[in-house]
Amino acid sequence: MKTKKITTIEDLATLIQSEFLVLGGKIDKLEKRMDSIEKRMDSLEKRMGSLEKRMDSLEVRKIEIKNEIRDVRFELKRKVTRDELDELEKRVIGLEKLVLVR
Repeated sequence: MKTKKITTIEDLATLIQSEFLVLGGKIDKLEKRMDSIEKRMDSLEKRMGSLEKRMDSLEVRKIEIKNEIRDVRFELKRKVTRDELDELEKRVIGLEKLVLVR
């Protein structure tokens, strides 16, 4: 921008006014950009909140699955033990029959 020689108070006032208008325009642009950034940040915060809820839900589900696995293992151990006992009982009955036959 060429600088004009200031000779009067009116020239100075005009120069100051024009610079204020330029600064005002730049401030308006910055405010619009800040508003846009704030909206994007709000959107990101909402998305993060949604992700946090989903992660919490997954963590709860993970705990539930671990508990279910533990329960299944317990039942499986009980069943295997019971089956083994049934097999042993059959063997004992068979041996008792053999002893009684002799």
